[in-house]
Amino acid sequence: MTAVITPLRPAAPTLASLRGATRWRDPGPSWPLRLAGIRPEDPRLIRLKQSLWQGDPLADAVAAWIQANKGGWQLFQQALEQGVATLAAPPACFVDFFAHVERRPDWVDDALMRRGARAVLRSGLLGTTALGAVSLMVGYAADAAVKPLAMTGNLSGNAGRRLSETSRWTVDCARSETLPRDSEGFRSTIRVRLMHAFVRQSLDQRPDWRHDDWGLPIMQHDMVATQLEFSTVFIAGCAAQGLVFGRAEREAIMHYYRYVCWLMGVDEDLQPRDFREGLELAAMIMATGNQQVDDDGVALTRGLFAALDEGMAAQGAAPWFRRLMTYRSTALTRTLLGNPLSDRLQVPPVRTRLPLLAGSLAVFGADRLLGLLPATRAWRDRLGRRLFEQALRPQNHGFIPTMAGRPLVAESARA
Repeated sequence: MTAVITPLRPAAPTLASLRGATRWRDPGPSWPLRLAGIRPEDPRLIRLKQSLWQGDPLADAVAAWIQANKGGWQLFQQALEQGVATLAAPPACFVDFFAHVERRPDWVDDALMRRGARAVLRSGLLGTTALGAVSLMVGYAADAAVKPLAMTGNLSGNAGRRLSETSRWTVDCARSETLPRDSEGFRSTIRVRLMHAFVRQSLDQRPDWRHDDWGLPIMQHDMVATQLEFSTVFIAGCAAQGLVFGRAEREAIMHYYRYVCWLMGVDEDLQPRDFREGLELAAMIMATGNQQVDDDGVALTRGLFAALDEGMAAQGAAPWFRRLMTYRSTALTRTLLGNPLSDRLQVPPVRTRLPLLAGSLAVFGADRLLGLLPATRAWRDRLGRRLFEQALRPQNHGFIPTMAGRPLVAESARA
């Protein structure tokens, strides 16, 4: 009789068995996890730790080919603008990349996409303040997460340009609503994805990139954290100012950014599908983060507030309006991040938050009142959209991947 040999299955990974970095701590029971109802053995925590060492293979392959081949950036731009089929002999990495991004996932709902994009646009100055004073500041509070920004010089050395590029991407996407293949939002998102791949490739080879402390540059962990900053944290920042999105709008914003960030290269199995999952993922990142504010975070904070004021001045804003918006930004940051963390980031102090509270109550009442009738609701949404687009009006008129002010791709300076 022949014995049947059953092959041994590999043991399932555990948090302790996975490679970590000093920025990560395996969680025990903690208040963020308890509040979200998450147990320390939740399998999502394993996936999150794995993501410290995972980049974006499709985009990384394209970036490597462009760097190794003269004229590669122009060929990529042609493929993006006109289609990969217009290239005489497209490289395999281009074919694989565009086959992936042009195949929309089955879960994408165009009606939800439109509603989510319109909700973002109607947030007006409240939304732009939430993005700057809360979403970006949450990222600046983590020393490892800001290293790609600090080492490329994009915000500490040239805050205006980097913010302008981010503004252009944000508005391009929201205007495109469903991000069809021929939309500016689609193209802008793919360009940003390639910029991340160029920076990842460059930083990964630098001797001063501390892998054991920070993990892989611009890896999946930080990419999905950025998705949370633009969706879940953005929703909370608007709510703190009185713009409380209803459940339908809230879930539409989450769905909209889910597809936007999928195009950006975030792995689907890491992404939150709704607002509750967004809160749970945020709790897991908080519980596993072993990071502090450092000098780079402080420099980025100063650069942000200076660039915001300079941007308002460039658009002809009156001094009183600039003071008001600066107050709203600093008061909002201190309200949601807390004074101890804000002090470490050297956020300007505020004497009182009562004007912010009073303004939030007024906004809440006005938003609800104007939303009662179709005519007033349409006027409210048009006004919000106009203010949002004007506040994020980019000062640059092109896209050139740069690092510390120098083009990452030699021929991109002429693109």
